[in-house]
Amino acid sequence: EELSISNQCPDSLLVNILCLCINIKKVILGMHCQITDQCFDKIFPHNKFQYLEHIEIRKNDLLTMKTLSNILLYCDNIASILDIEGWSKVDRDDLEELREHMRDNNIDIVLEEKQEDSRGVSLYQICQSALKERYGRVV
Repeated sequence: EELSISNQCPDSLLVNILCLCINIKKVILGMHCQITDQCFDKIFPHNKFQYLEHIEIRKNDLLTMKTLSNILLYCDNIASILDIEGWSKVDRDDLEELREHMRDNNIDIVLEEKQEDSRGVSLYQICQSALKERYGRVV
């Protein structure tokens, strides 16, 4: 029911794994797992993720609005798509327009983490900041 991939993985393996996850309800792909629009283009004809409720793809530099639109189109049970702000190829204005459209049409899909902290900082952001302070940037 849940799949989490946090390390680098060849595109062909990602496609094969995700094509076989017919009954998956939650997918988490870490920032080192750089999945592409092309991967999803290969996956969706074989697996529409009809039971998928939650997907989280961290810090991706390759995904665009195309994949986000396809997730919304194909995944009938989707309830949350997290860390879209971390997808560098998704235009902030397009994302805000999508949020407004969803609000205006009473579509209840979560597109960002709930702010648990009164300072407006998520647990993920706190951990990421602490790791950066402790270990610095790896080049």
